Amino acid sequence: MTTKKRILFLQNRLLHYRIPLYEFLNRQAGYEVCVAFPYGDVVPKTEFRQIKLSIQKAKAFVLHERLYELCCEYDVVIAMFDIRWLTHLKLVLIRNRPFGYVFWGIGVSTEKGYDAIKLYDPVRYYFARRADAMIFYSDYPVEKYKRAGISEQKLFVAPNTVNTEWSDEYWDQRSQAIKTKLVFIGSLQARKNLDELLHCFFILAPKYHYLTLHIVGEGTLKPLLKEKILNQGMEKRIVFHGQVNQDKVLSTIFKDALVCVSPGQAGLSVLKSFSFGLPFITSAHAITGGERFAIQDDYNGFLYPGTYPNLESTLLALLDNPQRVKVMSKAACDSYWRHRTIDVMASGFSKAIEYAFSLRQKP
Repeated sequence: MTTKKRILFLQNRLLHYRIPLYEFLNRQAGYEVCVAFPYGDVVPKTEFRQIKLSIQKAKAFVLHERLYELCCEYDVVIAMFDIRWLTHLKLVLIRNRPFGYVFWGIGVSTEKGYDAIKLYDPVRYYFARRADAMIFYSDYPVEKYKRAGISEQKLFVAPNTVNTEWSDEYWDQRSQAIKTKLVFIGSLQARKNLDELLHCFFILAPKYHYLTLHIVGEGTLKPLLKEKILNQGMEKRIVFHGQVNQDKVLSTIFKDALVCVSPGQAGLSVLKSFSFGLPFITSAHAITGGERFAIQDDYNGFLYPGTYPNLESTLLALLDNPQRVKVMSKAACDSYWRHRTIDVMASGFSKAIEYAFSLRQKP
């Protein structure tokens, strides 16, 4: 009987949308998975093991206690690639470590825009050279790290995504439904530029009497948004659903929606929208962890120049052309179900795990 390889993930917290990935690797990819994290609660009834870690914080930096001893119990360790988590970085410097060591992350700065700040690139390259493998969210960092002289062999892509499960009837329902909704999904934060979306809706609403806006998510901006909506007398046409994580509930919101719109950020909501057949509209310079690269302009979504008149004209083009929405909806759905499912993401992990494991085997 073949012994399962033991894989340890070192994360800051156990995010609900990552659970299907860990479950897939544990069950279908044939690994014995453990996720270790200091923040948040342990989630009950998972197939993989969970460990709560103790940490110490020194200003912006994070240190773990007795982490090396834990890592030695595993064949491959996959650590969050964040240069503020010093213990993660320290582990990669240990010579003759008995476990394969892999960094997983965006691979570039995103604080002021995707790869806008390059100050810490040399630090990232230094630690990437010492890791057994690197896993990125998209292809972009692979080319960047190759140009920095890092071996292509150790660079892998696990396209960042989320899991979706919808009923057999969903696509027929969506295909037949009259599309009357615009949808936003995500946390309600200033950086999402929701003011831009509201402004466009206020302009379009008088002309398109059937149109409604559905906001899925929670956040500190919610009271201010509600006040603006009330001032415009639009409270009956803009619906707040709160945070929704259940696909069955999301399907009832998405089935008669034209598009998902997020002016300021293109994150995992891009993939969630695609999975339900919603084209995605965002600005060409939206904040992203790489998910924006999944959008092909005028194919499965739109990347408009970042001002609200351009968003308005983009929405008008779809509102006045239902057939175009139908074609783009199919393209969005295909983009997810052919290229961005959890098993595609897990395949990138498996390749990196096997490569890192092979480097630690004694000849």
